[in-house]
Formats: sequence, C-alpha cells, structure tokens
Amino acid sequence: MGSSTSSNRMTVSSFGRRAILKEACENMTLGSTVRDVGEVLRSRRSEIADELAEITAVPRDPVAPVSFGKRIGDGTTAAVERLNQVGAATELAAMLRDVDRALAKLEEGSYGRCDECGTDIGAERLEARPWSALCVRCASR
Repeated sequence: MGSSTSSNRMTVSSFGRRAILKEACENMTLGSTVRDVGEVLRSRRSEIADELAEITAVPRDPVAPVSFGKRIGDGTTAAVERLNQVGAATELAAMLRDVDRALAKLEEGSYGRCDECGTDIGAERLEARPWSALCVRCASR
C-alpha cells in the first residue's frame, strides 16, 4: 500500500514540477526562473527525504523473525520486500545527493552547466530532470 501511494505522489508531483518549470521558462525573467527552479528543487528534496525516511524507518517489531528458508512464505516475501526497499532507498539517497548538488549549483550561479564538460545542459533535460548536473553526453558515459 505504501509503495503505490508514494508512486502516485511522485507522478503527480513530477507533473507539477514540469508545469512550474515550463511556466518559468515561458516567462523568461532570470530572477523569477531561478526562484521557481529553486522552489521545485526544494520541494523535490522534501519529497525524497520524506520517502527515504518512510522506507528506512525501523519496522514496528524489529525483532520479528524473518525466514530465509527454502519454502516460499511470509518470511521469504518479507525478505524480498526488504531487499527491494534497500534498493529503492539507495536510489533515493543518490537522487537526494543530486538535488542537493543542483541547489548548490543554483546558489553558486552554475546551474544549467555540466559538472564534467562545462557545456550547457539542454533545457529539455532540465525540464524533465531539474536536478541534472550532467549533460546528456556526459551522463551517458
């Protein structure tokens, strides 16, 4: 139940972020665009942090036995679910680092420039993934 709720929340918030960025780009005033991008990034950071806290929260009964036996059962299902949560938490932590980097770049005035090659990151990429610190070419290496 928790994962489908957070999936739905991510879809809605992704759409909202794109709408804000698109509107900011259409207005084309640098000051308001920077504020809007900062708002989107801070909002996304908060969402990721909340989701990460939910995934990494200690279970209500941390000493409950988890079976890793040969038979498929509740314990095995719980173990597989926990492995999936660890993977999701790792991805969320990486995304949180990316958002923090984008916020730092925004403050230092280098937002929109690739960390590796220094070229501009395409507007389409920043619209789809505002926390991008690498251009498409560098990210695909």
